Formats: sequence, C-alpha cells, structure tokens
Amino acid sequence: MTVTELAILVLNPGCTLPSADLSPHFALLSSRQSAWSGYPLRFYMQGNKVILLSGWTDVPAHHAWIASEGNQELLKLLLPHIGIDLMVHLDVPF
Repeated sequence: MTVTELAILVLNPGCTLPSADLSPHFALLSSRQSAWSGYPLRFYMQGNKVILLSGWTDVPAHHAWIASEGNQELLKLLLPHIGIDLMVHLDVPF
C-alpha cells in the first residue's frame, strides 16, 4: 500500500510565493519528485506555510529520494528561503 507524505514548509521572513526567485525552485521540486516517485506533488498555501502532499510506494522509497543528489541540490536552493515545520508519512493511500 502506498503512503502519503505530508510536509509543512514555512516561508522565512521576507519570502513570498509566488515570486520570481522561489517559484522556479518549487516547480523544479515538483517535476523532479514526481518523476522519481511516480506520484503528483501538490502544494497548498496557508498564510506563510506551504503544505506539500504526495504519494510514495513506501517509506524507504521516500528516504531514497531524500538522500538523492537531485533532492539534495533542491534543498540547497530552498533551505535559505524556507524552514521545515513538519514532515510525516501517513499510512493512507495517496
């Protein structure tokens, strides 16, 4: 059974979405992660929070993505602009 990833990202003070600086990084995250996992990546905004939802075949598949070079490159682009408030796996199909 698939698992659902739920992450809550918080924009750092002074950062906004959409923006010319940050929006391309989120678009790249969406395309790379979706290609890796085979599941769409959804973003929802609530104030300064970005709620991220996606599916994975299992938790180890997500951990492999987290450790991948492609994801590590994205983290270097995104972490100056965001904090990770929450990241959990829900035992529900995506």
